[in-house]
Amino acid sequence: MIKKKCIYFICTVLLFAACNQTTKNTCLIEGKISNLTTQNLFFVSERQNQSKLQVDTVVCKKDGSFSFRIEADSLSPVLIYFEDGKYYTTVWLQNQPKITLSGDITYPELILADGGAINKLLTVFKEKNRKILKERRDLIGRKSAINSGDSLVSGVINESLYSSKILNLHYTLKEKAEAFIKKRPESPAGLILFREFILTWGEPTEAKRYLDLFKGKAAETSLYKKLSNELNEKLERIQKSSIGAIAPDFSVVTLGRKDTINLDSFKNKYLLLTFSASWCDFCVGSYTELIQIRKKISNNKLGMLTISLDKDKNTWSNLVKRKKMNWYHSVDTAGWKSSMIYRYNVNEIPVSVLIDKDKVIVGRNLPKDSLIRIVNRE
Repeated sequence: MIKKKCIYFICTVLLFAACNQTTKNTCLIEGKISNLTTQNLFFVSERQNQSKLQVDTVVCKKDGSFSFRIEADSLSPVLIYFEDGKYYTTVWLQNQPKITLSGDITYPELILADGGAINKLLTVFKEKNRKILKERRDLIGRKSAINSGDSLVSGVINESLYSSKILNLHYTLKEKAEAFIKKRPESPAGLILFREFILTWGEPTEAKRYLDLFKGKAAETSLYKKLSNELNEKLERIQKSSIGAIAPDFSVVTLGRKDTINLDSFKNKYLLLTFSASWCDFCVGSYTELIQIRKKISNNKLGMLTISLDKDKNTWSNLVKRKKMNWYHSVDTAGWKSSMIYRYNVNEIPVSVLIDKDKVIVGRNLPKDSLIRIVNRE
């Protein structure tokens, strides 16, 4: 009897310890996001001692509330995707029992996280720059509504003025992020700002300078290593796809006739290679310019090929027909994982690359008038 009681006591202690350990090493992420149109949320994280990413799907309630318990064995970021991956926010696991999210999906950049010192710093940054973040999202939303033909939105957006406003807001946020990193180089919070506002919008050589500022706890995280590798790959791709470099060859299948074409398909002429997608708000203005270029320069002098990153070929095909974009198109359903993206160092869209008759890259994102002059002067 005594032996049985001892065994029972030991088992009870071990069970309690296990339960206590489970509670200690997990974090409850909960919150409420208003105006969601889809109920599936995707939590992307790294498990301790695992190199692969873990993706968990959580179904939120109709009012946008959700809860999810996740392993929290080490300091690490968790990306939470909303609206089928269209928007995301990042939170840090840092030995805190709970993280609470709040916000409106209309302004995904202003989703705030309460819980832990790192999340607090990110929330403070967002709150301080609320006006800029909101203005940028409003501009993107208004342009998108007009382009989709929303009858409730009136007015015409001047393309150059719109682009200028958007870029000014981007660079203002980049400067804010740079100031944050200089002030707190040991904070992992700065890595999130680096990724969103410097790596995306800054020059890679400049981005390298800011990444090198991180030290201590920030430089020890898996995210730092990932960003460092990503930046080094980007710098290497820049060398291979910069002006003066021989254009990387490719082989793609076109829409419509379904021909397989490559660089040799454009012998003895220039090639304007562009990257776009139907869901890209910033790409809409480029359609008009490309149509004008096609009208100004004959097909004998300039070949044109657009690589779409759409998941659905029909979506891009319908857009091509509606806009009457009469040149070669190819849809790469791999999206941002497309090999063409890596070969030509495409980090945002739209992007255009002008390749001459000798397969040399002679321009990237050239203004329409400059491109026409270069091609027509021969």
